[in-house]
Amino acid sequence: MKSHSPWSTARNPVKFRIPTADNLVPIRLDIEIEGQKFRDAFIWNPSDPDSEVVVFAKRTVKDLKLPPAFVTQIAQSVQTQLTEFRSYEGQDMYTGEKVVPIKVCHC
Repeated sequence: MKSHSPWSTARNPVKFRIPTADNLVPIRLDIEIEGQKFRDAFIWNPSDPDSEVVVFAKRTVKDLKLPPAFVTQIAQSVQTQLTEFRSYEGQDMYTGEKVVPIKVCHC
């Protein structure tokens, strides 16, 4: 049985939107400086007035007791990923249909 989805199909693209609270930005960090590694993955909310990249980087470095050199690298990586994400605004995005089997127990 094929259902009609509100999501895009190959014939019905969805326009990419600038990130909002409903369209959060996935961020991945994988940084190594002088043999010390920092890896993290999280969702960035660009609509949050407290989401300033440099402040976030400084707070992260302080909280995790990382060397100060990580501040610049974290801030640059987050900013680069946000800029790249925003560059897709207005482009057509195609998503395929996804079928997920669900087992129902009629006990």
